Amino acid sequence: MSYWSFQYDGLTELYNRNALDIYAQEYFKNNPDDKATIVFIDIDYFKNFNDAHGHHIGDAVLKSAAREIEHYLGRNSLIGRNGGDEFLIVLKNRDNEAAEAEIKRLYESPHKVSCNGNDYKYSYSIGYVTYPDQGILYHDLARKANRAMYQVKLNGRDGIIRFEPDMMEQREIPFLSFQDVIDFLPGASIVFSADEKSNMIYASETFASFFGYTSLDSLWRHRGREFFGLMEVEYREKVWESVKRAKRFANAGNGKGDKMPFAFEFEITDEDGERIRLRSIADIRNSLMTGEIVTSFVFRI
Repeated sequence: MSYWSFQYDGLTELYNRNALDIYAQEYFKNNPDDKATIVFIDIDYFKNFNDAHGHHIGDAVLKSAAREIEHYLGRNSLIGRNGGDEFLIVLKNRDNEAAEAEIKRLYESPHKVSCNGNDYKYSYSIGYVTYPDQGILYHDLARKANRAMYQVKLNGRDGIIRFEPDMMEQREIPFLSFQDVIDFLPGASIVFSADEKSNMIYASETFASFFGYTSLDSLWRHRGREFFGLMEVEYREKVWESVKRAKRFANAGNGKGDKMPFAFEFEITDEDGERIRLRSIADIRNSLMTGEIVTSFVFRI
């Protein structure tokens, strides 16, 4: 058992990082004339699965991804869990075309896991680098594959990119997009019009998860995009009064649209009929394109 735990990740049953490093370095040392490809894979928005649905769903996604990667990339390969939601793979004895075809088949396959009667879909950001034409040292190749994977993230995630030398000239910590920032906020982000229609302009996937939906498309298709309409009836007028008070403050006096955070609470009913209480911290902003809007972070309480 101790030998097994030294080599393997207990959740996914893939090689752990230390074992993969050892076996990969041995492979490149003993097979210098082979062609190979190193692949770095990250599960997109993985944090949302844990935060919105619980760690048991996150674990199910990790195990599902591990089996998919084994199925599509497992032929004569070294596959390891690099940590968290990242996987590192060495495709041994492949020319570039064969390796790229296998990676593409993995990427294009349906990615979902079923748990407790619900389907949870996910996607991958995939970067890869080829040996020996793009490097000969394993750790250098792994770092390049990782940089290519981060380039996919910068491009919006859910894609495949082969490493290019100019990627190493970018800063180690790239700029953060709006989506990158809200992924790590401790709640859901929403934006809606500051009027009685309360039309939702934007919401994070976490907001949909409060209702039991796996995507915003599902939420909006079944419940509509009116923010007030999503909450229980007895809260709608109270929340609207809170918004109006904030608007009066923002538009009072100097006309500069001063922003003062305001809070409100409300309840929703999820897909299982359970009432859930939420709290929002919000402010009023003026958008040239959409007029007055409410930007809000919503927390479950």
